[in-house]
Amino acid sequence: MKKECENQYCNCENQNCNCNDENCDCNDENCDCNDENCDCEKTENNQIENTKKIEELEEKLLRLHAEFDNYHKRTDKEIEKLKKTANKELILDLLEFLDELEESMKHIKEDKNNENIKKGLIMLHEKLLSTLKKRGLEVMECKEFDPYKHEALMYEKGKEGEITKVLKKGYLLNGEVIRHACVCIGKEEVD
Repeated sequence: MKKECENQYCNCENQNCNCNDENCDCNDENCDCNDENCDCEKTENNQIENTKKIEELEEKLLRLHAEFDNYHKRTDKEIEKLKKTANKELILDLLEFLDELEESMKHIKEDKNNENIKKGLIMLHEKLLSTLKKRGLEVMECKEFDPYKHEALMYEKGKEGEITKVLKKGYLLNGEVIRHACVCIGKEEVD
């Protein structure tokens, strides 16, 4: 009597079919089926290949996820930097105005007759400076010479490497130099 496989996917003609095919319900490891449609050995190889493919795809997915996270963090940093420096050109233009305003105030301080003009200019200066400070502007400190922050225009007799006079103020915008300070530097002997 011929035993027929109960699974519709197995076309075994062998009466002792005990194939291990996932589509066959026989569950015999020693299948000696000769049917070309039976995938007993192919299934085991396919399972190994599929497992490898799944592992490769999972690894690829993890890498893509990490790359996307890095991209997201990098663009967030770039956006923050752009926000901080978006007004740089405007502030640089306003610095020239600020310089001229400060120069005018020096001359007015010497003249006692223009008291109202003097008060008005001082108020304008303070208002402009406080507005720029709100946007991240800082006046640069000028004590020791730093070539990354200061531009040496002249040398004067004085302590070596020390700034003796600030000719033009330097400014930082959110911690980054936007205009170098023009300074005189002390030197033991001036040529």
